[in-house]
Amino acid sequence: MTLNESLELLESPILSTQAPLIEVQNLKKYFPVKDGFFNTKIGDVKAVDGVSFTVNHGETLGIVGESGCGKSTLARCLIRLDEPNEGQVRFDGDDWLALSSNALREKRADMQMIFQNPYASLNPRLKVGQAIGEPLEIFKRASGQALRNEVLMLLDMVGLSASVIDRYPSELSGGQRQRVCIARALALRPKLIIADEAVSALDVSVQAQVLNLMDDLKKELGLTYVFIAHNLSVVQHFCDRVAVMYLGKFMEVGATDTIFERPQHPYTQALLDAMPIADPQLAKQQRAGRHPLVGELPSPMNPPSGCRFHTRCPECFAPCALEEPALLAVAGNDAHVSACHLSRIEREEGIMS
Repeated sequence: MTLNESLELLESPILSTQAPLIEVQNLKKYFPVKDGFFNTKIGDVKAVDGVSFTVNHGETLGIVGESGCGKSTLARCLIRLDEPNEGQVRFDGDDWLALSSNALREKRADMQMIFQNPYASLNPRLKVGQAIGEPLEIFKRASGQALRNEVLMLLDMVGLSASVIDRYPSELSGGQRQRVCIARALALRPKLIIADEAVSALDVSVQAQVLNLMDDLKKELGLTYVFIAHNLSVVQHFCDRVAVMYLGKFMEVGATDTIFERPQHPYTQALLDAMPIADPQLAKQQRAGRHPLVGELPSPMNPPSGCRFHTRCPECFAPCALEEPALLAVAGNDAHVSACHLSRIEREEGIMS
């Protein structure tokens, strides 16, 4: 099957009936906290605390939230760099968490990760060609001249000239290094790429170039992304759906346009209110009457009762501190869910005070 035929298959109506590429159910990751001479456990940091979601083939799911909300830990659990405490993950039809070490090693070729820091992601002692070719050698996909040709093709794919193949990472810019990291992630032709703050360490102009590259690769190779970021402008440009995370839980999930135009959760609205607006007059108009997010993120070791956001929520009322809200469909739209006792629609219509 040619590449064009593969892309036509990915874009066909059959895709709509296809099972999700990755399905996550009630995923939890707790880190024990110990103290004292005898190293006694005194609690757990609940970094990821019961997260469920799916990602379809060819989709980009963005995961956003403040620093410390558990985004990166979730990413590491998905690829099993950190082992979850509870939950289920099905990846491409396999029970991902039940795979043995050998089976996981083989299957990992289908799930790759791009890390935040391009300077720390590459071995400074390996030349670019060696770094990109290393996965191909480990998995015995190519060797000798065939390996070099494959590396040259990957360099061209990410917009780098063949001349960088014999350079060391220290000789490249941050943007060039991240392109090398992308090429390395693509070497084994994965189905899913987890990008953990993949552009946050780059200059704004370079961010745009790398995002456009990743978008082009998605269309060309039929890739699926889990894209973790704190920059909502980047997420709005790049992602098909958005999951808003707070203290280890999802507060709201929906299509990108829906989340940005009709946010239902007060935390989502607070994040959107914090987005920078270049025009001062427009910023003043759009933010009039809105409540800025105040206070610090509570400790994930001892999260608040009920809704975890209620200690900082300007719309908090009695049930918020007592009962944890479930992720429920908004206005009958199963694709848009929010974990809030008081939806935006109810507030605007004055149904509840």
